[in-house]
Amino acid sequence: MMNNFMNGMFGKIGSGMCKLSMSGNIAVKTSNGYKSYNVKSGKLTNCGNFVFPGVDENFFFVIPTNKVAK
Repeated sequence: MMNNFMNGMFGKIGSGMCKLSMSGNIAVKTSNGYKSYNVKSGKLTNCGNFVFPGVDENFFFVIPTNKVAK
């Protein structure tokens, strides 16, 4: 039922797709480890496997928005 709620606009992300980096930023899974985005520099930071284990799909959700800011 939750998958059909508002046509899939809300829900959990896939297992292991996002984790928390050691610096407290969101680290997104890439083909070569996890990377986080540094807002000040505008660059991706390679986190490799230096992310907190167990902090993943239970903490991150898909939520629609109509306004985004840095």
